[in-house]
Amino acid sequence: MHTLKMICRKKKGETKKMKQIYHVRHFILLLLSAVALSACGTMSNGRPQMQSASDLQNDEIAVVGRIELVPPLTAEEQALQTGTSERFRGKAVAVFSDKLMDMNDLPMDVGNDALMAELGKNFFARMQKRSEYVYSGSFILARSTATTSGYMGRDVTIHVGHINLPGGFKYDVNPDDRAIYIGTIRYYRNSHNAITKVEHIDDYQIVNGEFLKRFGKQLKLRDVYPKKM
Repeated sequence: MHTLKMICRKKKGETKKMKQIYHVRHFILLLLSAVALSACGTMSNGRPQMQSASDLQNDEIAVVGRIELVPPLTAEEQALQTGTSERFRGKAVAVFSDKLMDMNDLPMDVGNDALMAELGKNFFARMQKRSEYVYSGSFILARSTATTSGYMGRDVTIHVGHINLPGGFKYDVNPDDRAIYIGTIRYYRNSHNAITKVEHIDDYQIVNGEFLKRFGKQLKLRDVYPKKM
């Protein structure tokens, strides 16, 4: 599990600010903590989930899939005690864009290409329409805790840890696609949360049945196979 620390200093009469520890390499942790910590700032929750077929805009494609972790994540493995970090419980933040991104050096607008996926359950994300989707990887927020110091506890140190789920796959999109199924990405981990194996599982028939039940026949879900980059 990778960790970092951030400091929020509270000053009377000023907007609450967040200071980065500049030697931190994993920018994604800053992203996750910024979303999670209402005391230090807020950020987009990523791409919205599709609730009905009419939600899908002309410039969007529904990306359907699942992320699994084996053994499954337990509640005790996530110490989420700051701000609104509880929203990350049992979820992974996945990045799908038009190019392979360095997960240690993500752009500030990465939220436009990120989705929050509940582990072990299908997601139905409304993604920006592209000719292909590149899956750069995911992160699971495992720790978000805080300690105070300084005069009247003005300095708040945020401790953040994450589990890294590697990517490096792409999915081709046809010009007339409105919804694509990318399958289940199953990650196997050891006792140190290092990923030892990655599997892609195609449950299209089952998922397509769920898709039709939830969204009707207005949208056709096409099965897309991953390509290793």
